[in-house]
Amino acid sequence: MEKYEGAYRPVPVATVAGEGDQFAAEASNERRFLPMSIGKSAGAIKKNFESSREEDSICGPLDPCGCCISRAQLKDGTLCNRLVMCTFAICLLWATSLQTSIYISQSTISSPKFSAVTAACEEVIDESKSQRSQYLVCVDRDLEQCADDFDEAVVQLVEQTNTRLETNADFLDEVAVYQQLCSESFTTSQAAISEWLSFGLSYVLEYTCPSDDDSPSPYCNVSCSYDDDDPNACSCVEVADMVGDISSLRSAAYETSSEYKEESRSTVSSVADYATDLAAYNEAYLQQD
Repeated sequence: MEKYEGAYRPVPVATVAGEGDQFAAEASNERRFLPMSIGKSAGAIKKNFESSREEDSICGPLDPCGCCISRAQLKDGTLCNRLVMCTFAICLLWATSLQTSIYISQSTISSPKFSAVTAACEEVIDESKSQRSQYLVCVDRDLEQCADDFDEAVVQLVEQTNTRLETNADFLDEVAVYQQLCSESFTTSQAAISEWLSFGLSYVLEYTCPSDDDSPSPYCNVSCSYDDDDPNACSCVEVADMVGDISSLRSAAYETSSEYKEESRSTVSSVADYATDLAAYNEAYLQQD
């Protein structure tokens, strides 16, 4: 008897004389165990067949590659939950897609007509053109007003400069006249004192003394005597040295005054020329396109 796939297969009984009884006994024993072995083998085969069916795809022969899930996986609860969550995620993804959003928006918000949109755009364009025109008019008006104010300010500045130039010139001329008068007066006084000294006479010099209040300044008497014992004794030489010859000082003062006069006239003239040039430049700049 040989074992074959979980069952025992009976060995054919030999027909040789003398051995028939032995083989017959073995055959009878095998027949006793044959139903039990066949039953066990059938249960195992059925179990293997059922397990193989559980591992098969739910699509059966339509899924030869085994891409679909099996029956065992279908019976598993976690797989179903995953499938439900995946389906829910796909639905959410589809609901948030652009086309779906457009569809939802169009179904809830009414779209305006093309003519209404065109009319609104034309109205905006017309309003922009109107505002631009008003802005240009406002700019031109303000620019013209600014130019007029600037020209007026330049004219006033030139007039003020010329007026101050004339005032300075008149003041310098007046100062020169006063300087000349002072020089002549001092020369006359110096000549008178020299003449007095030539006679050898005693005399008294009167000076104006400053005062602390606004009252008229008193005169201070300064005497000069030829008496050597007199504390106020002085000689003609001392008096001459005290008065001195201021011709050189007078010439220097006149020269300084003349230089200041010329410098002042030059400065004021240059300022006037600068103001005139500035006005011409600004006028040319404003007239540019």
